[in-house]
Amino acid sequence: MKIEVEIPVSEGSLDADAKERLRKDLLEAAVLRLFDERRITAVEAQEQLGLTRVAFMELTRQRGVPMYDYALEDWEEDKKALDLLRPEIEKNVGDPGARRLR
Repeated sequence: MKIEVEIPVSEGSLDADAKERLRKDLLEAAVLRLFDERRITAVEAQEQLGLTRVAFMELTRQRGVPMYDYALEDWEEDKKALDLLRPEIEKNVGDPGARRLR
């Protein structure tokens, strides 16, 4: 799908470089909005912008767009799981033969 937008600009106010910068800025803003609303994935967004994963992550950081949705409910669920695992973790911490995560 392609969306075309017409923006009124005074005749001669933009040279070719300015038009390209504006086009790029508008595309970036639109893609970041779609990603922020989770209408597209990070992979789709970075592909549309022609960025690597790391470059896209840096762009979202600079623009204040969260990469992940991690709500309080997610944290509470993770905490419950860790609380259930705590006895096993504590038992293995003192066991020199226990497998360690590397």
